[in-house]
Amino acid sequence: MPLVSVIIPVYNTEIYLMKCINSIINQTLKDIEIIIVNDGSTDNSLAIIHSFSDDRITVINKINGGLSSARNMGIAQAKGEYILHVDSDDWIDENYCLDTVTFAKKHNVDIVLTNLKLLWNDNVVEQKAINPSTSKNIFTSIEYLEYWAKNKAISNCVNRLIKRSLYLNNNITHPENISLGEDLVTTPRLSFYADKIGFIDKSYYNYIQNPLSIMNSSAVYRVYEIINVFNILDDFFIENKLSIDTNYLKAYHYSILISKKYNVLDPYFSKAFDVYIKTMSSIKFDSDFSKHGIKFKLIKIAFKISKSTRMINLIRATNCFFIQSRK
Repeated sequence: MPLVSVIIPVYNTEIYLMKCINSIINQTLKDIEIIIVNDGSTDNSLAIIHSFSDDRITVINKINGGLSSARNMGIAQAKGEYILHVDSDDWIDENYCLDTVTFAKKHNVDIVLTNLKLLWNDNVVEQKAINPSTSKNIFTSIEYLEYWAKNKAISNCVNRLIKRSLYLNNNITHPENISLGEDLVTTPRLSFYADKIGFIDKSYYNYIQNPLSIMNSSAVYRVYEIINVFNILDDFFIENKLSIDTNYLKAYHYSILISKKYNVLDPYFSKAFDVYIKTMSSIKFDSDFSKHGIKFKLIKIAFKISKSTRMINLIRATNCFFIQSRK
């Protein structure tokens, strides 16, 4: 049995794919299997995949079903003790597998988080997996979820080593009926069933940013997908008798979507904006965020007065607050 199953869903990423696969083949930890799921690519991706002759590679071809569908198929095929997800337009540093497995074994943790390197154009920014205000590197599941709910831990699947038994023993799959926020549904559930979660304050994962994502007006309906994601999460927490308040996290994710440059006359935008106003107005920010209280009061008052283009622009301008609050 390999130590790590690296799962790569592929859909039309011929530009990046060679670099992605090479970064995994060249891991210093050799006891890995590489499961590449070609999710109905129509470009040259499949030919690139077949150009590799490494006997650790397993290739699965399927009709296009989306990211979660491809990940689930990879997990079903996996035999490793741990799972590592890598998107096919990204790449990983050579010690990613070795360092995370070593940490997991040393500290007996089920999940190991690492930071991300966000890349766009010639810019590189490190995104911390855990808010740097804490010195902890080992969390219980509840400690982590409470931290995550305050938007102090990111939800990505790709920046964590995951014990495969968490998927198998708890019947966890990636949601195939959601095209936005899939990781928001999956990573909290995996975290809940983990005994302990570890954190390495180092970046191993190189994450390509697409500045054009969710920018057109027809994508406003995706706000409703995020609302559905949080409904699923809230139901999960209630079912498991957890007092996890996701309101602050909701505000963060709604603000990102609302702040995109949509056509404010789009009826989808108007409906989504109404939901945003209702959610923001219902949030009671605790002492952790008291320094922002005045700002929120002003915004809430403004919400009640106007949904004009000027007000939309104000909200876009304040979006940086939600992003910076993690720091």
